[in-house]
Amino acid sequence: MASGLERHDEVMARLYVRETTGVEVVLHDTPSLSGAHDYDLVGNGEVAALEVSIWTDKAQMEAEKLQFENYARGRRFPALQHSWQVNVLSRTRFKGLSEKLIPHLQYLEGAGIRILHMENCPESLDSQVRIVGATLERLGVVSLLSFKETARNATIDIIPCSQSLVPFESNDALSLIESHMNSHATSDISKKLLRSGRTRRHAFLWADRAGCPTSWWGAGNLYKRLPTREPAFPDAVTDLWCVGGSGGWLWGEGKGWKSVPAPYVALGSISEEESALLRSLHWRKMS
Repeated sequence: MASGLERHDEVMARLYVRETTGVEVVLHDTPSLSGAHDYDLVGNGEVAALEVSIWTDKAQMEAEKLQFENYARGRRFPALQHSWQVNVLSRTRFKGLSEKLIPHLQYLEGAGIRILHMENCPESLDSQVRIVGATLERLGVVSLLSFKETARNATIDIIPCSQSLVPFESNDALSLIESHMNSHATSDISKKLLRSGRTRRHAFLWADRAGCPTSWWGAGNLYKRLPTREPAFPDAVTDLWCVGGSGGWLWGEGKGWKSVPAPYVALGSISEEESALLRSLHWRKMS
């Protein structure tokens, strides 16, 4: 928030924390300040610091840009009978990938195969499936899923994932969060929180926007299973929010883990003025 003007994700986080905790969330970062945290949490006899961030990943952002351009152009693949979700390695080259996938997806449709994991292809009794799987793996495909019949309106959704398929478990997700929070990408968050001098220092991660584990956050059930161990976050972070479209986790030092609701639930009672602000910032971001 270097300009002192709130972004869409920052306003969302401000309202989300206020509605979830019941404490006042006040803008702290202004144009007159340099390297300051975004907000102050005022309540319960203390003032805490809050810094908001989007969990970004270059490959995921590139894929989402490609998907947005496809949807904006009404991109469809009439040669296919079904729509496909294709999970690929983050190092994959996305340009032209959809066209390269089409003949292989056509074969799988003809063979009645709706789900395919590349790691299982060597075990297939069908030699042609093994050949298709090997070709897809060279293209960077990890797995793919056909999810509905579309009457010549087929789409191809390309989703980057981590370098290997990660078990769908809460502690595995926590390991990814720890790696992110201890990486150079988030060092600025720690610096701002430490500079605040506050006793409690909150980092807020939007985890469903553009990050390697993005697809997890839409599944819902992950957030219902809390991690079973304490996290190894930087010393600057005493409280961490990790929130996606279907819910999230909140860690508090000395308080432990708790589940927090989906944004559409938490923000269900905000004012019309606040809703209008979110809408205007959203369209500004998209334009």
